[in-house]
Amino acid sequence: MIDKSKSREELIKNNEDLEVKHKRYIRLLENATDMIYRMSLPEGIYEYVSPASKQIFGYEPEVFYNSPTLIRESIHPDFKEYFQQEWRNLLNDKMPVRYEYKIIHKSGEERWLNQRNVLIKDDNGKPVAIEGIVTDITEWKKTELKLKQKNEEYEALNEEYTVQNEELKEKIEELGAVEEELRANNEELADLNEDLRKKERILKEAQKIAQLGHWELDIVNNKLDWSDEIYRIFDLEPQQFKATYEAFLESIHPDDREMVNKAYSDSLKNKTSYQIEHKLLLKGEKIKYVLEKCNTSFDNDGKPLRSIGTVQDITGRKTAQIKLENTVNELERSNKELEQFAYVASHDLQEPLRKVKNFTELFAKKYSGVVDEKANQYINYITTGADRMQTLVLDLLSLSRVSTRGKEFVPTDLNETVKKVVENLQLSIEEYQAQLVIDELPLLKVDESQMIQVFQNLIGNSIKFKSDIPPVIKISVEENNNNWEFSISDNGIGMDMKYKEKIFEVFQRLHTKEEYAGTGIGLAICKKIIERHKGTIWIESELRNLPAGRQGGSTFYFTIPKKLKNYD
Repeated sequence: MIDKSKSREELIKNNEDLEVKHKRYIRLLENATDMIYRMSLPEGIYEYVSPASKQIFGYEPEVFYNSPTLIRESIHPDFKEYFQQEWRNLLNDKMPVRYEYKIIHKSGEERWLNQRNVLIKDDNGKPVAIEGIVTDITEWKKTELKLKQKNEEYEALNEEYTVQNEELKEKIEELGAVEEELRANNEELADLNEDLRKKERILKEAQKIAQLGHWELDIVNNKLDWSDEIYRIFDLEPQQFKATYEAFLESIHPDDREMVNKAYSDSLKNKTSYQIEHKLLLKGEKIKYVLEKCNTSFDNDGKPLRSIGTVQDITGRKTAQIKLENTVNELERSNKELEQFAYVASHDLQEPLRKVKNFTELFAKKYSGVVDEKANQYINYITTGADRMQTLVLDLLSLSRVSTRGKEFVPTDLNETVKKVVENLQLSIEEYQAQLVIDELPLLKVDESQMIQVFQNLIGNSIKFKSDIPPVIKISVEENNNNWEFSISDNGIGMDMKYKEKIFEVFQRLHTKEEYAGTGIGLAICKKIIERHKGTIWIESELRNLPAGRQGGSTFYFTIPKKLKNYD
């Protein structure tokens, strides 16, 4: 006969062991700052959402349970179509391991997220659930944007993890209640065991995706427990050797060992949690970068009982950050050298040009009437060439001075700035009967002398490239969330948009100097000035047929941030 009481005791003991593991995995799930979730298919209902949803989306997990479509409603308008397409790809088992998109946080703030999903199938290959992890990568995206704007800047990307002691206690109490309920009902015990195994599988997959391992130190009994992922991070086989604090310190790079040990010691002394980045020195002199977090619980007398922590491999991000920082520094040095070279070259060229021009004028004066017409023509060629070269040198000097000789950004009434520009261009405006329509312009913190250059170049271009009717030039401005968008539109000859990038490059002209005067540097100066003001500049133009065969229509746009700091 089977000893039913003994079988029941073994079943209860197995349940208790599973509960211990369950508590451990639940603690990690509930304290990870990455949002971990599971959604059933085809219903599209969330089975589990970790509390990190509050930090990442601004909503508690319960909101997701009650509103399964909440994540789609939170997607930024620019990414709704992309997100839906990637979601369809996932269901068709075609989606990449991870993808990025932007959301509108409950607070109204825009945030970037990195999502990694796994499509779970049953034995017949039918999709039954989606499991995934969502990481807030807003800071990394800000760094990426800064690099795009300056061509070289990125800021360090670090993910934040928080440990919530009160929530942990609540979960432990909830699990205690579940334990009592399980002991009272053997039929529910089997279902719970299966559920625990499922959660353990989800956790292991989540840790593998996030390269995040956890550890727990029982300080009273001096017992340390590592998850399999920590062994993998340390390039060790799981359970290869007994986990000890000394073994952990031995894997830390000698340069960081004292700092890590001090961080843990200080956390015990001050009863605080900590978060640090440090290096590991592994076999074969291999170096890895990790992000470590730890929180310790204490008894009523302030004696430490248990430390719980996580270790995440951030080698890829850290290596990219270091590489980008080196690139930024090298490009900044190179740009400064190029600017200095342009300034010195253009400045030093002026003196010989003045001599060529002066001696040519003296020669023409002294030998006027002596030399023949051919010689006079040659003298004219020399004078014209010297004048053009001098103009080019002065324009190059202006271009090199945009960053090196820029003035401090100060509050400036752009209405007064444009008035000065109109006065400077008064002769051209009257000669070509140009009509200017100017909106009310804002007060902005800018370098006024450089803004005069921008408006004067763009308005001057509208006059220069007029059609066969008097030019009509409209200066408008539109207020956006973070910047002011200016536009200078005209009814001129327009241009083919295939040249929209070329016109902002140095010495790039669409017409010969015989057709239109100029050196081809004006728009390059405008672009550099706007970029110094942390804005962007572009053109929209159209070669359209108007009555009597006239053509025209160009609009230059540029933006200036509302809050502009002095970056020079």
